[in-house]
Amino acid sequence: METVDTGLILICDCRGVIERAIRDDLGMGDRVAPGTSLVELVDPGSASKASGFLQAMRDEGAALGWPMSAPVGGELTLLYFIGAVCEGRCIVIAGPGPGITERILSGATGLDAAQRDTLSEIIRRYSQQQDQQEHEDGAIWERMARLNSELAAKQRELVQKNAELDRRNAQLEETQRQLRQERDRLRRANAQLKALATYDELTGLRNRRAFDHYLDQEFRRARRHSTPLSLLLLDLDRFKEFNDTFGHAAGDEALRAAAEALGRAIDPTDIAARYGGEELAVLLVNCPAPAADQAAERCRRAIEAIEELDGRLTASVGVASFTADMDEGVELVEAADEALYRAKDAGRNRVCRLEHHSRNSTAEPQPGRASA
Repeated sequence: METVDTGLILICDCRGVIERAIRDDLGMGDRVAPGTSLVELVDPGSASKASGFLQAMRDEGAALGWPMSAPVGGELTLLYFIGAVCEGRCIVIAGPGPGITERILSGATGLDAAQRDTLSEIIRRYSQQQDQQEHEDGAIWERMARLNSELAAKQRELVQKNAELDRRNAQLEETQRQLRQERDRLRRANAQLKALATYDELTGLRNRRAFDHYLDQEFRRARRHSTPLSLLLLDLDRFKEFNDTFGHAAGDEALRAAAEALGRAIDPTDIAARYGGEELAVLLVNCPAPAADQAAERCRRAIEAIEELDGRLTASVGVASFTADMDEGVELVEAADEALYRAKDAGRNRVCRLEHHSRNSTAEPQPGRASA
């Protein structure tokens, strides 16, 4: 049964009650018998559409291309209905496809010329509508195809851009990783440079430059706030002979041992430094003269007690404390240096204090303890 040649032609009253079937190629039988409602012809799921179809014919004089399901040959089939009002009667044509043409009328009898002309006009209008719809559908599909093509191109472009973005992000992450590594390397290098600028490589004590900085800083504070400040200058006794006898490697080891002993003998707040060669210095912050004398003796004994060296190591210690008549830190150094000179001149391995920073001051160095 071909779509364009098979169908129904029904004459109904204005209520949609079938008066007679002009053509029944679908074998609907009793379902299109006179007195049957057009609404009963279709499946219950399409009943509301059938009511709308009839209402459209009554309101507009024609209804074109209404798809509704109806049982045909024991199966639900989608039928397309067109209808028109002619001389007070509703003429309905239905077929199982949208391509309804005048050929459906070819086997129909019982239609007068007016009814046939009306149906022909309705079919013509329906065909035009279908052609227009197909044209519009074709334009829509063409536009959709063009849009899909453009979308596919945009998607490909987006994929490429995303790939490029991923590549650049990977490059950025690698650059950031390298920058972090370089930053860490620079931090380590700066820390090493700072250590080199601050600490003596051999002994681990602060170097002369760092010591001078702390001396100036603490001397200014002591002068401004009248707080106590003392200085120890230590010189390893006969160190040249030690080097000549045991070698420079043993001399370096002796310097390291002396520095370690010095670190154990002073407080954490005290500032120890390698002042130059075999000469060491300790800046005693907030330390008055009596406590400085005790610290000097501890340092002397700590160095004298070193046992792991090839030879015996002793030190002479000069002690000086800040006085109100001192104007610069160098005066404190000169006083400690003069006391050290007198300790060595008195026989070495002893502590000597200079009571005043003038070189004309007198001191009584004593071995094994600080002089008063």
